Amino acid sequence: MLNLNNEIWVQATRIHEVSNLGNIRNVNGKHLIPWIGTTGYEHIKIIIDGVRKNKKLHRLICEAFNPNPTNKPDVNHIDGDKTNNRSNNLEWCTHAENLGHAASLGLINTKPRTTGQKLSNASHYYNVGWDNTREKWTAAITQNKKTYMRKRFDTEEEAALHVNLIIDTLGLTDRPRNVV
Repeated sequence: MLNLNNEIWVQATRIHEVSNLGNIRNVNGKHLIPWIGTTGYEHIKIIIDGVRKNKKLHRLICEAFNPNPTNKPDVNHIDGDKTNNRSNNLEWCTHAENLGHAASLGLINTKPRTTGQKLSNASHYYNVGWDNTREKWTAAITQNKKTYMRKRFDTEEEAALHVNLIIDTLGLTDRPRNVV
């Protein structure tokens, strides 16, 4: 259905409709308000087959408006803005294509990590970084693409000492210990 704003509504679930302009409403016409999750995407709580679920709004819109003939699993925001859920800003892609697109827009860090490097320039210690969303220091060690014992701390020093504990627990000899 088209309205005066050139907004097209289509059914996304049995009781929800989404629009090409990135909106969602129930079939009674009540607009639903999404919230932004920790990853920056807009989420919506909807009922599917009688079960309440959290869904990413951009995925519902892409499923409703954009065909996926090659069955690609990811949805990409063409302009890189995770809150711009207009159907013409969404496209199906592979995970590799999505990462490549994010790297080309400068949205992700593509520099490879080295053993024992600092996670953040904000820290004076190895494998310690600042988590902006939770406003805590993090301690983690990644080895063979596996992250060990990621935890959050109130102080940078506590995180640095925890890194040393991880090194001792795992018996790692290939990375520097923090001097606190």
